[in-house]
Amino acid sequence: MYISIAPSNLVELAFIKINDGKPDEAIRICKRVLCFKPKYSPAHYMLGLAYATMGEDDEAIKSIIKAIKLDPDVQMYQQALGVVYEQAGRYTDAISQLKKNLQLNPKDTSSMNSLGLAYMELNEYKVSESYFKQAISILAD
Repeated sequence: MYISIAPSNLVELAFIKINDGKPDEAIRICKRVLCFKPKYSPAHYMLGLAYATMGEDDEAIKSIIKAIKLDPDVQMYQQALGVVYEQAGRYTDAISQLKKNLQLNPKDTSSMNSLGLAYMELNEYKVSESYFKQAISILAD
């Protein structure tokens, strides 16, 4: 008997594994999906999240960049790349990426918050404060 599981269901399972503290299992699932559907951007994205959870920032960045190349207009991919750059201490790259994300979604308070944190790490406190204030203003509306 052969049971077919949709790639989207497997990516959802990988997400559950990440949230259950089992990113290694999520990586195996995503790699399996990518064997059959190498251009399936959600699997590349989820693979990147799993690597990021494990602190393997370089692998996370590579995977998320693949997802973005396949689907450049997906806002959550853009934002995730910025966050992983920030996590890796690559603040200039994080700022560049998060600004790209804000072009796709100008009211994304999560990206504004991450920009504030990245600028803070670069000791650019006034710029940092302006992004925090923008996020607070949007959330207050």
